[in-house]
Amino acid sequence: MQALLVVAGLAVVLMPLQSRLKWLTSERIESENLAESYRLANAMQQVSQELDPSEPVWRDAVSMILATGSFGAKARVVVLGDDGRVVATTGGATHADAALFDSRVRVAGADLRVRDANVGKALLGTDENDNWMFVQAMPNGAVVVVEQEQSQVALQSQASSRMMLGWAAGSLTVALSLGAMLVYAVIRRQHVVLEHRNDDLAVTLEKRLTQSLSARTALILGLAKLADYRDTDTGSHLERICAYSELLAKELKATHAEINDTWITHLKPAASLHDIGKVGVPDPVLLKPGKLTPAERKLVERHTYMGADTLIAIRAKLGDDELINLAIQIALFHHERWDGSGYPLGLRGEQIPLSARIVSLADVYDALTSRRVYKKAMAHEKACELICDLRATHFDPEVVDAFLRAKDDFDRVRNKLQSFGDLMEAAHTKAAA
Repeated sequence: MQALLVVAGLAVVLMPLQSRLKWLTSERIESENLAESYRLANAMQQVSQELDPSEPVWRDAVSMILATGSFGAKARVVVLGDDGRVVATTGGATHADAALFDSRVRVAGADLRVRDANVGKALLGTDENDNWMFVQAMPNGAVVVVEQEQSQVALQSQASSRMMLGWAAGSLTVALSLGAMLVYAVIRRQHVVLEHRNDDLAVTLEKRLTQSLSARTALILGLAKLADYRDTDTGSHLERICAYSELLAKELKATHAEINDTWITHLKPAASLHDIGKVGVPDPVLLKPGKLTPAERKLVERHTYMGADTLIAIRAKLGDDELINLAIQIALFHHERWDGSGYPLGLRGEQIPLSARIVSLADVYDALTSRRVYKKAMAHEKACELICDLRATHFDPEVVDAFLRAKDDFDRVRNKLQSFGDLMEAAHTKAAA
């Protein structure tokens, strides 16, 4: 009899909880999908508003925008052109999904084809289940469709945890009313045992994760060094770029919500990969001391694409990784300029990722103050003046302001990590004097 009462009590407690949690989960998923579809479409529209969706250049730009995102395994994103065909996919979606996303959906109770939809919530019916999706139509006729199946699973898992707390509270109330304190004591004891085991597992996992991250960072720096050795007399260039980028990020941390300690930790090794694409530039062009021809300049500018493509291929094997995501952004966009005159896509202002804006200034400062076969190192004070002159044209004004606040630290890093060529030049100058 007591068992029946316990079951009945649990049913009374759990049924309204399940209904409430299902509603909360649905609301959270809908909010995520709507925000993601709007962000993607807005980014694509800003970058490629002058291009026709049928042009290969537009499709390349869209693919690059998707590749530099951080969707990982959570999001399934499909971009349809104005002809209804798949332009680009990410997050586990494939071109085979075209028929799925082009199928009829129900929006607010009315049948509607995806390509005819404006911003809205769509319930996609399949044989297995119904998945909430969001659709964003762009002025040029293209459509962004976002579905987050794994995100939904994760949210349901979180909801289940909350549901279990409610279950525990409900079962405890029923148990107390029936005098079943022994049941609670057994559950509590098992809970304590599991907590201790979880703590031990967490310590072990954290230790192994730290070892794995250290090995990953070392491999990344080694890979970057191989590319850097192709250039002549760069010395400690990578170490300086990482240090300069860290200084700028710390100065900007207070005014940029996306910057935290973890972000800065990832930024340092990611910055070292900014020129990884130069391994694909022929030596006669890369090492040419004189002025480049227009054709040679195009070859050099392609290193941004080659670097990003290389890192995207690495991410495809490793899975979503914040460090690799930052490295892709930096490799692709660190030659963009605040006024839109940079390459490869001619982005302007805040269209350029913050990570790339930071590394851009760090890279230019190091190039100015370092010796090369074709030039002498510029004095720190002169380099500071030149960077100030490029404020709001070449560089983000906020990044320049951060640089000016940290310029003394930049000079200390430069003196500490001088290249061998700089040291030899200083020795000759001193001897001549």
